[in-house]
Amino acid sequence: MTNSSLKQDPNQLTLYVHPWYEVLNELGNTTPCEFGLTLKPSEETIGPKSIEWAAGLFEGEGWLCPKYKDPKKQWKLGVAMTDYDVIKSFHETLQVGRCYGPRRKPSFKEHWKSYWQVDVTNTKDILKVIYDFYPYMGERRRAKFDEFLTHHYGN
Repeated sequence: MTNSSLKQDPNQLTLYVHPWYEVLNELGNTTPCEFGLTLKPSEETIGPKSIEWAAGLFEGEGWLCPKYKDPKKQWKLGVAMTDYDVIKSFHETLQVGRCYGPRRKPSFKEHWKSYWQVDVTNTKDILKVIYDFYPYMGERRRAKFDEFLTHHYGN
């Protein structure tokens, strides 16, 4: 059996090649990837994560709420998830609060994973995190930050 033609069939769809694929091929082989691609390590993967990264994680997974029924007494800022490395990096980036785990609530089903958590309960530390995160937050998180500031520092 032989090919009748090496010309591309006009009715055949062409495979889309994303621009990053070409860039990766130009970078050369430095770190193997499970899909056969090769990547050079980025600066973000070396050393501590950025405050922008931590703010993004908080925007998606975090909370700020009164710890007790009276919001003027004490508030709690935190993030919880099953990925220890992510929680550890978040805590190292904040440089405040407490990192602990693994935790399992009695209501957890057997197949559910344990989780790790970072909590910040000191008012001055929460204020520091708000100061760092505020420019990167969406409307809903900024409203919660504003609520905290109003309760603790007035108008």
